Amino acid sequence: MTGRRPPGTRSFRPRDVDGESVQAEEGRGRQLALVGDFNVAHTETDLANPRANRCNAGFLPEERAWVDRLLASGFVNAFGQFEPAGGHYTWYSMRPTVRERKVGWRLDYAFVDPTRQGSLAACRHLTERTGSDHCPVEVEFKTSSKEAAP
Repeated sequence: MTGRRPPGTRSFRPRDVDGESVQAEEGRGRQLALVGDFNVAHTETDLANPRANRCNAGFLPEERAWVDRLLASGFVNAFGQFEPAGGHYTWYSMRPTVRERKVGWRLDYAFVDPTRQGSLAACRHLTERTGSDHCPVEVEFKTSSKEAAP
């Protein structure tokens, strides 16, 4: 997704996503993809300077634990399926040359429920897009032959 939700989708705030809300949506037969700015760098590979930021918002243990719980509930980090290595960031300070030197944080994610994992075709950070301190995250899903137009 880049900038807009498809029709028939619903917005969640990250703090509202818990086991009960996920089960309720799945009970309605929905496949879930949570995409956006979560303002959390989950692991040390998700920011350029983890040691210097251990006590800063966005990398606090309780924030990272929320992502741990989301993944433990079965959600899959879509970008991590295609690029498991670190050094890929979605947020950069607006200070000069920071983006060019790749000194950033990965705060924007795409998490998909396990039923969607097999339909992931790609997940990319659009780092060449400027004008914001965040880079868009693009998620691409395969379509089944039933969904494809004739």
